[in-house]
Amino acid sequence: MADSAIPDTRSLSILIESLRTLLDEEFLFLGSKDLDAVESIQEKKMSLMEELGNLWSNYLEASSDSNEDLPIKKEFQSKLIDCRDKHIRNDLLLKKQLEITKNLIQVITNRSNDQVNIYNRLGRIS
Repeated sequence: MADSAIPDTRSLSILIESLRTLLDEEFLFLGSKDLDAVESIQEKKMSLMEELGNLWSNYLEASSDSNEDLPIKKEFQSKLIDCRDKHIRNDLLLKKQLEITKNLIQVITNRSNDQVNIYNRLGRIS
């Protein structure tokens, strides 16, 4: 690979590690139900993912005609797969928490409706 692409590999490595760390933080925040913290890192996560996508595309174009960077490319691919898996894990946790919340709201709502119907017009239990 040309010397001009070497900073790209360093930048790419830094971005990948930053995203991995951020996804782990997001998982911890989701686990502790700290929704304010989860929300606060979303913009940074999206920015990192966009920048990483652009840099990865540039890296692939620059290294497409060279096989000497194959081990580095495979390492990056492995780390990106790990990031994808962490993102899926976080998504599943968030969806599960949303499902639990919806179920709780449904239970509370149904109980409230049932309690309203317990009393008749005279305020006596029916």
